[in-house]
Formats: sequence, C-alpha cells, structure tokens
Amino acid sequence: FAIINDAPHKTGGYCYLDMAKSYDTAITEEDINDNIQQELIPVEFHINNINFNSLGIVVERLEGVLQMPQRKDPLRVDWEDYHGEVVDLMKPVLDVRNIELKCWMKATSQDDLISKWRTLCDILEAPGTFRLQIDAGTKPLLFDVYHPDQLDTTVKWRNTGPYYHRFTLRLREPIPVKRVLRVTGSSCSITLTSKKILEVSWGDNTKTMNVYGTGITLSHNYASSGTYYVLINGNVEEITGFSTDAIVVWNRI
Repeated sequence: FAIINDAPHKTGGYCYLDMAKSYDTAITEEDINDNIQQELIPVEFHINNINFNSLGIVVERLEGVLQMPQRKDPLRVDWEDYHGEVVDLMKPVLDVRNIELKCWMKATSQDDLISKWRTLCDILEAPGTFRLQIDAGTKPLLFDVYHPDQLDTTVKWRNTGPYYHRFTLRLREPIPVKRVLRVTGSSCSITLTSKKILEVSWGDNTKTMNVYGTGITLSHNYASSGTYYVLINGNVEEITGFSTDAIVVWNRI
C-alpha cells in the first residue's frame, strides 16, 4: 500500500490494514521478519461474540476445523460389460462438518462456576445455530453451528476454590462451505447471482434464507455501528456474479 500517493485524480482511497506497525527509522527485511516471529498472536475463541476467557474456558484440544469434511457419495454407474465404474466427479459436494473442542472451565466459587456454566448452556440450548469464532491470525475462522448431543462433563468440587469443570463441545456445522465478509459500520449491501439456494448470516443473530436468482440485492442495517462478520453459506463456488461494499475475508472456506 502507498503512504504517499501522487495519483493524478487526487481523491482519497480506502484500505484495511491488519496488524500494521510503523517505525521511526529504516529497518532491514531481516529485522522485520524477526519482529514478526517474536510477536505471537494468541488464539482466542468466541461463542456468539462472548470470549471464552470471560467464561473461564480454556480449549486444550481442537479437532475438525481445518479438516475437509467428507464428500457426499457421487453418482455412480456400473456397466456390466465395463471394468470398474463410472463416477460423476465434476461437482463434488461436501457433507456436514463436525468440530470437537475439549475444554475446561475455571471459576473462583461454586456460584461463579454455575453462573458461567448456565451462560454456556443457554447458548447451546437456544433455537437455531450459534456462531463459533476462532481468532488464529489476522483472518478469523467462523462457523454457524449447533450442539446436537448432551454435554459430556466432569465437575471437580472442592471445599475451597478454585473450581474446575471439564467438558467436550461436539459441534455440527450443517452448511460447511461459506464466503466470509467483514463489515465495519452500520450497514451491508450484497448483490449476487446464483442458481443454487444460499443462506446469509449477518453476524448479529439474524439470517436471510432462500437467497437465489439473477442480480439479487440484499441490504442489512445493524442496530449499532461496529465490526461484523457476514457468512454466505452454501454452494458459493457456483456464484456467477458478486459485489459488496464489505471486505471479502475468505472467498471460500
């Protein structure tokens, strides 16, 4: 990006800088690389915009986030007089994504433990999906998931604190493929063309369902200005036209 831009049109521009730093002296490329390696970015977890740290939750193991979901069975044709089979692999589609988080919760008192635990359970028991966000770098990973099973928990009670609660979150993402947008402000506009039905999750617990057609324009206003992440869930690789006033964080993930 240009700090000083002598463009002839003399108009302002916009850009989004993640983890930007400035120095009061010239430094070498080796110094920059050493500085980046020394500043490790901690991994943070959010559930419906609630930081796990505020609930005393620590994630000790994570599975299913970066793994590709299993493919759905493709169309197969078995001809009696041909070797093997004919398999349609032109447009592979994926099954649901399963995510597992092995966690433990720390609290200062029994009342604190029960209060934090009920906050988590209320999110898991609410209708619809909830948002899991993993900040592991400058681009967050986001999933609209639900918890289909009973929580597997172990509580360690003591006469005095601290108190610990060990449990496993087994989450299921019904639509595992998405496009991620970042909105900074109080509104978002999207125009797209898609023959396949899509679902738009606006990042404030609201969704627009059954989105498809040619040149469809969607607009959404937020209750307050801030940073929101919009998920376009579905066969996003088959979107043939797309424009938005938001920032595309992940084109397909």
